[in-house]
Amino acid sequence: MCFIVGVSLSAKGQEVFADTIIDLKSVEVVAKRRMLQEVGRKTTEVDSASLARNASQTVGQLVSSETGIAVKSYGWGALSLPSFRGSGSSHTAILWNGVPLASSSNGVVDMNLLSVAFFDRILVQHGGGASLWGNGAIGGNIQLNNRVIFGQGWQGRFWIHGGSFLNLHTGFGTSYSNDRYSGGFRLIHGEAQNNFPYINTARAGMPKEYLQHASSRTNGWVIDQAFRIGAHRLLLLIWGQYTHRQLPASMIMKESQATQEDAPIRSMLEWQWTLRKIQWSVKAVGLSEWLMYTDPSISTADTTHTRTGLLESELTWRIHPQHHIQGGVNAGRYIAATPNYTNGEVSENRAAIFSSYRGQSKAGIWNWSAATRYARVSNGQYMFTYRFGGEVKLKPKFILRGSLSRDGRQPTYNERYWVPGGNPDILPERGWGRELGLHWRMNKVKSAYEMDVAWFNSAIDQWIIWLPATSGIWTPRNLVKVWSRGVEVSVNFEKSFGKHSLFLKTHGQWVRSTQEETQVGNETALGKQLPYVPEWMAGAGPEWRNKHWSAGCALQYQGIRYTAPDHTSSLPGYMMADAFTGWRGHAWGRELSLQLRCNNILDKTYQVMTYYAMPGRNFGINLFYQIFKSTSEKPETP
Repeated sequence: MCFIVGVSLSAKGQEVFADTIIDLKSVEVVAKRRMLQEVGRKTTEVDSASLARNASQTVGQLVSSETGIAVKSYGWGALSLPSFRGSGSSHTAILWNGVPLASSSNGVVDMNLLSVAFFDRILVQHGGGASLWGNGAIGGNIQLNNRVIFGQGWQGRFWIHGGSFLNLHTGFGTSYSNDRYSGGFRLIHGEAQNNFPYINTARAGMPKEYLQHASSRTNGWVIDQAFRIGAHRLLLLIWGQYTHRQLPASMIMKESQATQEDAPIRSMLEWQWTLRKIQWSVKAVGLSEWLMYTDPSISTADTTHTRTGLLESELTWRIHPQHHIQGGVNAGRYIAATPNYTNGEVSENRAAIFSSYRGQSKAGIWNWSAATRYARVSNGQYMFTYRFGGEVKLKPKFILRGSLSRDGRQPTYNERYWVPGGNPDILPERGWGRELGLHWRMNKVKSAYEMDVAWFNSAIDQWIIWLPATSGIWTPRNLVKVWSRGVEVSVNFEKSFGKHSLFLKTHGQWVRSTQEETQVGNETALGKQLPYVPEWMAGAGPEWRNKHWSAGCALQYQGIRYTAPDHTSSLPGYMMADAFTGWRGHAWGRELSLQLRCNNILDKTYQVMTYYAMPGRNFGINLFYQIFKSTSEKPETP
């Protein structure tokens, strides 16, 4: 796995609904649609302590341990994809400040290429959201947001991480802001050999072997610039990265010579104008990504280059202290070039109009929201999606919520134009989603208790799957209807004992995701759990802290996963345990923190995907040092 070291350079901001649209001291690049969408759905935010502690990890690792999302990982440094509530990986929207990152060629985002260090706020929302975030947001969405803070002066920080299997990574960040300007820069470098030992369960006698051809190297940077003049804000974000990975062989292969290079550069420029009850924003986005796959053993060297240009205008109006409306339009051009397409390059234009409304009763007992979106593609396909949500306070400590959504996903370029096998006539996927939840929270002087229970029920029609044709060539078809239902439970607790504090986060879920309709000849899969979707998942994270020291662990359980549609093969369930301890204080007048971590402390042998090795017990150490900080800066209230 490629560990990248970093930590948020921004302080925690404040969100308000009743009186203002944005906090004038801090600007989060995307906040408006989130404010209008959170009614009636389960939302989990990764706290700042977890972001700092896990800054050397990827987003896939973080959301898996903190939120319980199923992550399909092909091993350290290899492909890592999310799955919400039994849906597919292409049914998850991964958003960078509201911008979908999914590739127009394959429709997914590799979460092993996303470092926690680059983001100031990470939110996970369960359930459909295509009416707000567009194509593919059927199972849920992961929001990776940046925040710029004004009036903070100079700040500078340095990080270093070392770990097992020759992992060594460093990072540096600096920022400066006054009342009208805020600018920051983050730089990371990482490399790892990932030559860990593992038990090869695919060979006779299950010998101990070492993973070969698995090294990785990453360099990345993020620049943020913000200007504030009166009621105007101008925000600029640029994110560049280069990753070179050797792709190791599976347990049933002799060796691998394959490599993959990923080189994305992403930029966003947004202008905001805020005047009392109105906020208007215009956003321009440019995304350019290169993927270069090479395998000398089969004389293959393919390059895929995707380019996306987006322009969006959005207006939010607080028509009343309890009522907000929001609407906007966006248009984009999507281009993908690869020798695997018929003409080498394909492109299309997409446009959408969207609107949202959120209301609240005068006493604050009722909250409700509605959102609609109409999107059209230049090939003639269109999609109308919507969502309704509501909440009611039953008692001061209880909130009952519910939502209904209509969602969808347009076919990717690979599904339509891949040679051989692409199907230009493939239809979009359509989905329904329903959720009913109950939230309870009780705050006391030195303790807090929180519980959330969510029941969900969703269906996806015309699910696209690749099947062999009579010619033997695999081609995508709209042949499957999938029904997902289940229950998610989370219980959190925190309590103070003098100078000591205890924290406990737990989550669990039962998911039943089955094929209700299928293609002729595959009737044995009807009514059975989808491959690689665990029916049971659970996790717990106890932690102790005092002024300088902290210690805790992270426990994860995944139940049995079937690897064939007819359940003729499966992977056993497994329990994982990680442990950490850390110290935080000051040295030479600057903040210093040190953390030791042991992953897979029980040294379990397990597989997430069939015949792809995962590491046993391994160790890591993180060091963070604050190089400089303006003495004139006023301390921020936690």
